[in-house]
Amino acid sequence: MQTTTPPSDGPISLSAAAFGADPRPVVQLSGVEEVSHPFRFVVHIGVDDPRALVDRLLGMPATLTLRASNGAERRIHGVVERASVGTYLAGNIDGHEAVLELVLVPQLALLGHRTLSRVFQDMAMPAAASSVLAEHRVAFRWNAAHTYPPREYCVQYRESDLSFIERIAAEAGIHYHFADAVEDTVLVFCDAVSLLKPVPGAPQLNARPLGDDVGTMASDRPLREDQAAGFHVTRRVAPTSVLMRDYDFERPLLELRGKSAPIASPILHEQSSIPAQPTPGLSLYEHHGEYEESNVDGVNATILLEQLRHDAEVATGDTGCRLLAPGFLIELHDHPIAALNEAYVVTRVEHTYQRTRYQARFHAVPQQKPYRPAPPERRVVQTLESATVTGPAGQEIHTDEHGRVRVRFHWDLRSGSEERTSCFVRVLQPWAGSGWGSQFIPRIGMEVLVSFLGGDPDRPVVLGSMVNATHPHPFPLPSATRSGIRTSSTPNARGYNELSFEDAAGAEELFLRAERDLRENVQNDRLVLEGRQVRAGSGEDVRRVAAARAWIRVHVSQVSPVRERCRSREGLVGPPAGASQDRNREQNWREARQAQGGRRCNRATGAKRARGACRQGG
Repeated sequence: MQTTTPPSDGPISLSAAAFGADPRPVVQLSGVEEVSHPFRFVVHIGVDDPRALVDRLLGMPATLTLRASNGAERRIHGVVERASVGTYLAGNIDGHEAVLELVLVPQLALLGHRTLSRVFQDMAMPAAASSVLAEHRVAFRWNAAHTYPPREYCVQYRESDLSFIERIAAEAGIHYHFADAVEDTVLVFCDAVSLLKPVPGAPQLNARPLGDDVGTMASDRPLREDQAAGFHVTRRVAPTSVLMRDYDFERPLLELRGKSAPIASPILHEQSSIPAQPTPGLSLYEHHGEYEESNVDGVNATILLEQLRHDAEVATGDTGCRLLAPGFLIELHDHPIAALNEAYVVTRVEHTYQRTRYQARFHAVPQQKPYRPAPPERRVVQTLESATVTGPAGQEIHTDEHGRVRVRFHWDLRSGSEERTSCFVRVLQPWAGSGWGSQFIPRIGMEVLVSFLGGDPDRPVVLGSMVNATHPHPFPLPSATRSGIRTSSTPNARGYNELSFEDAAGAEELFLRAERDLRENVQNDRLVLEGRQVRAGSGEDVRRVAAARAWIRVHVSQVSPVRERCRSREGLVGPPAGASQDRNREQNWREARQAQGGRRCNRATGAKRARGACRQGG
């Protein structure tokens, strides 16, 4: 905010608590301000005891004041990020023997020194950014023309707080700049050029060449505060359209796409001798879904196109005005090319000052064109992360209709409900067909390995589970010849089902265990070949048939009215003579099948004959 105050020593001064009530005149200054970037000023002041001041200034607030000749001033509130002590070879500085060099940055810049990994859930971009800024007590306000839907899942992954805020703002097409206030510099977020205001207190800039000003800064004379010397417009080739596509696993056959309206490169100006012609085919194709599926439309594509063209047309000039600031509007007048006399959005200001001479080089874009910050550089996180499956207290399995689970990454510092540690994460299965495949749902407490689709931490996927001290291997080690599957009864039970294989030479075994019922549904034939013995029974009632043929009579049960299912019943018959060879046993099985008119026959050391499909078990 600009105010009018009595003039003090010099047009630029620095005030801080370490200086008391008297601001120190600045003897030299250089600085850069830019939209969507923290400002940075290098300030030199003369001091008598610099080392005593360094400890009192470092990390403390300070205010840089730039005064115009009409008494209007601009105050830039910041924090001293760095302090250096030196001397001038040309003698003392305003009666001081030493010079103190200070680097002034906004409080926002300090957020670059804290790096975290954390998760934001069901929060719109403004809410997520606001929560981070509130942690650091940064003054901010939103100047937005649009509303933003909540993002189901947004991860700050090994990012500084500053990088995270800048990234999610740029993803939404929002820029930020700083506005001066009496007590602080306020961070302002904005998403529309129409909401920007003129530079407070700044005069209209006159672009009429003066004397030896031929379009560059060839003159050594100081620039006037209302002068825009060397003002020119630069245009660059940039994409003219954007095509977006995305994939939604809940609607895999639906093509999600968004396309911007094409932009033809306009004619430079009516005075230009060589007009710029449209260049066909300069299209960007974006196929990685950084956005919510419901937002894949022409709006997102248009925002991205505006971001890609943020520097397609940039005006540059030099001025003596000390009040220019990025994120504000200026008016240009008296340029020889009439089409250039319009309003511009200041996007960058480079300040230089030494003794009494001040000059600023500014960059601006036409107000009539949309302005967005440059698109953020894509994060590609090609890594695997370990996590623990979570869910509500008292449950052992927590999933949704798609078999997804929630996880807590081991780097997540949050505490609280275990139910909302992440979004529901898709789980990789060995096979996934149309109603067929494999299904193993990771259970609460399991350690799983997580990767990121497209290298995007906002799109996690579970690749599998891993054993650890609390979840060891199902089969004792180091005996490594046994493999298989062992499940666990739930809830709060110790039973299990098991299909395992023992591959030790001479002791090979296939083991099948049912904690309660074992059911088989055979739609046609079931053939069982036994090498030596058939054992049948329950508990201690075990019967052996050490022979080549055994018959088990099966009776139909009323298990299902649709298919004939039955429970296996005993009815063992002694073996016929001469049935010791496999070939004979196979022939016996075929003969038994033919004798039953093609009925389903099961063979155990000969053949088991059954009517209908079998359901074995108690």
